[in-house]
Amino acid sequence: MIPKLKIWNTLLLIMTTCVCMANPADPTPHQVKQPDGTSVTLRMHGDEYLNYVTTTDGFTVVKDENGFWVYARKLDDGTLAATTVVAHNETDRTDDEKDFLSDMPKGLAPKMLVTRLPGFGNVITRLW
Repeated sequence: MIPKLKIWNTLLLIMTTCVCMANPADPTPHQVKQPDGTSVTLRMHGDEYLNYVTTTDGFTVVKDENGFWVYARKLDDGTLAATTVVAHNETDRTDDEKDFLSDMPKGLAPKMLVTRLPGFGNVITRLW
């Protein structure tokens, strides 16, 4: 009786186990409306474990507390933080915005932390 129970438990475990894989973000550019009525075209990067959004020319953006997509800066701990500069398409940027971006690196991504847990292998967490 015990061997049959082990076989059934094993089969049940195999049948209910799913393979979880990270799906990549859709990189298709999407036009997004800002709260002030302007539009900006944004592109998603990454997967469900690590993801971020950029303008079409590669500057990382985050949504601020007012609902605007603004340029992001990277903090010392690897997290992304909102700046006060609202994002625009490259052709719609003011001279001040261009000056601000001249020192800003492109493609900032949040830091990914991989932690090893006994019995679980590598566990991926993100900091942001």
